[in-house]
Amino acid sequence: MKFTLTTQNVLELAAEKGLWTEQDAGQAARQSSFQLPGMEVLYRESLFDKFNILQGQYETATDLEWTDKSDIASIEMQFNMEAAIPFGLKGQGELLAPALHHNVLYYPECEGYVQFGSGKRYRTFDVHLSPLFLQQWYGHSRSLDAFLEKVRCGIPARLYHRYMPVTAAMQAVIYEIEHFSYADAIRKVFTEAKVMELFALQLDLAECMSHIGQQASGLKPRDIELIHEAKEYIRNNLDAPCSIITLAHKVGTNDFKLKKGFRELFGTTVFGYMQQVRMEEAKRILLHTDRSVGDIAEIVGYSNISNFTNAFKKHFGCSPRELRA
Repeated sequence: MKFTLTTQNVLELAAEKGLWTEQDAGQAARQSSFQLPGMEVLYRESLFDKFNILQGQYETATDLEWTDKSDIASIEMQFNMEAAIPFGLKGQGELLAPALHHNVLYYPECEGYVQFGSGKRYRTFDVHLSPLFLQQWYGHSRSLDAFLEKVRCGIPARLYHRYMPVTAAMQAVIYEIEHFSYADAIRKVFTEAKVMELFALQLDLAECMSHIGQQASGLKPRDIELIHEAKEYIRNNLDAPCSIITLAHKVGTNDFKLKKGFRELFGTTVFGYMQQVRMEEAKRILLHTDRSVGDIAEIVGYSNISNFTNAFKKHFGCSPRELRA
């Protein structure tokens, strides 16, 4: 059996159970937790001057279709953090937001549906923007300029023609926004800066994927996705570094494309990037924890403390103990 809900149904429940609390000048938040037919919802909305942040967690017990209709134009930084979500929009056909993928979308009006499958857990992180937020960067990026031209003309648009993978850097920024741990007085400034950083990461990836195929290198959009996956793998497995050939095989490419792609996309070698990330992580742990140098060496993939100390000194100009002193 499939249940069908409308956004109006959901908003009425959210209004009934939600609680608005002022957290800072010009910023408020509402969090709602409630049950719908076939679904449990945890929903949080934070309001700022130039954007709203919507965080959703949905657990389904049955197939469910959520329909929506709005005459209000929407620009949305959309991050689908868990299970893939099929959706359809009038005049656009059926689309799919894959798990751990993102895009920036514009619709002058919205009429469509979202489908949730039975027995699944979904998590979304969306930022609804005002056009002024993006307009300040007009003229700095071909991808963004093309997107904003469509916004100006009222034409549905995507920053990139298909969904792009959520990188480790994006996940880190989203985590910082969701787990704000500083004084409430700076929440607004902090969040605005992080939203800008998050959009910059989206735009950077869209630019890479849009233009790399026009170069003589032969890298295609799929190659770029795989190179970003390799970059994420390095960041997530610092304690177990692997060879370039092994890394290439893990993400489904070859070592030639991996080495060429790292130079073109990131301006460094695979090994150079790996060393940079290992050393920066070691520095972070040294400065913010009381872990021993031996423990830190193991965390970033060194079995020999002397080798770690030498590499650290070569990178930063001082030993780990000197940095901590």
